[in-house]
Amino acid sequence: MAKIIELIETDDLRGTGKPEDPWRRVKQYFTKEGELLFELDDCQPLIK
Repeated sequence: MAKIIELIETDDLRGTGKPEDPWRRVKQYFTKEGELLFELDDCQPLIK
């Protein structure tokens, strides 16, 4: 079963600009009530 739902998408700027923490855009997805569901951060595996 599938259904269409509404989400809030934000575009957040993160990082310090250093090689170990580069500047990047992170997309976050929230419910209409403000609960964070997930985020997409392409650099996350590089940051320890």
